[in-house]
Order: sequence, then C-alpha cells, then structure tokens
Amino acid sequence: MNPFREVPQHVAGMLGQVAGALPQVLMTVYLARRGSLEIAGFFAVVTGLAAAAFTAAMWGFSPHIVLHRLKRFPAMTYFVARSMALLLATAGVIAIALAYFPEVGLTLVLAVIALRGADAVIDLHLGLAQVWRGAGAAINLYAGLQVCKLVLLLLVLGIVETLTSIPPELVILIGAILAFVGTAAFMLAQPRLWHGHDSTTMQITRLFGEATWLGL
Repeated sequence: MNPFREVPQHVAGMLGQVAGALPQVLMTVYLARRGSLEIAGFFAVVTGLAAAAFTAAMWGFSPHIVLHRLKRFPAMTYFVARSMALLLATAGVIAIALAYFPEVGLTLVLAVIALRGADAVIDLHLGLAQVWRGAGAAINLYAGLQVCKLVLLLLVLGIVETLTSIPPELVILIGAILAFVGTAAFMLAQPRLWHGHDSTTMQITRLFGEATWLGL
C-alpha cells in the first residue's frame, strides 16, 4: 500500500481551505489601504458575524448528503433548503450589521454576504460531488472552485482599481457578486442536481429536522 497515495488530496484540501479564507483577509487589507483603518476594523467585525450566521445556515447538509448518499432526499431538496437557510442568514446579518455597525454601510455588508454565499454553495457542492464523483474528485473540485473564486476577486480588484476611480467598497462588492454568481452558475449547471427536482415543503421540513444534529 502506497502511504503517499492520498497526499495530493490532502494538499488539495488545504489549498482549498487557504484559498477560501484569503478573500476576507485581502478585502480587509484593501479597505485599510484604500479606505480607513476604522472601516476596515468594522468590516472585520461584520465578517466574523457573517461567518457565524452562515456557518449555522449550512445546517449540516453536506455531512447528511455523505452519510445518506442522496437516498433519502434528492439533490435539489438540499439546494432549496440551503437557499432558504442562506436567505434567513442574509436577513439576520443585514439587520444586525446595520443596527450595531452602521459605519460599515450596506455595500460592504452585501459584499460579505455574497462571499459567504459563494462559500456555502461550494460547501454544498463538495457534499454532492462526493456522491456523484467520489471523494478525491470532490476535494479537487472544491480546491478548484475556491482558487477560481480567489483569482476572480483578485482580477476584479486589480482591473477595476487600475481602470476606474470608483470607491473601494463598490470594487469589493463587484468582485464578491461575481464570485457568488460564478459558483451558483456552476452548481446550477450540474445535470444531476435536477434529477428528482420536485422538492415538497414536507421534504424540506424533514431534511431540516434530520440534519439538525449534524449541524450542531
């Protein structure tokens, strides 16, 4: 047995985790340089708030997928349930951020939400891909999506910064929205997502109930 056989998967997983965390760091540094340290500080606080809210919104769906192999619910039920949970998290983050940290502004709050939404889509795809393609391919795709998200954000920051003089908050929002749209489009383009796509309210309610303990 080759002890190094799974090393590439571990490397890909670590690469994906690092690439997934870097956008928030880069945006904070960008704001500190182009905006002010105060705004960058409030932005970091809102980023932490969004991290807590969106982590809770993931609700253990990916482990549930891997555990039950899509035998209890079709892929679209997970997608619809995840979308509903993200909408609730979005509303909560906007309400709390604007109530307690109004200095940040709605533009930056929406940028944080868009990036967290992209991460939530990638997380769900990781669970589904482990059933569709196997663990190795799923981890490689996870790393690829996270790296693509990071590169896209860097390109937007560089291009817009060079060619225009729009406020840094808007530059960040544009990059974050493109990252979310790209990951969501990739997910929706998966043909197997639409197999058994009739998701009833009863199915979604049962899924939330079953996955609750996995999300704790």
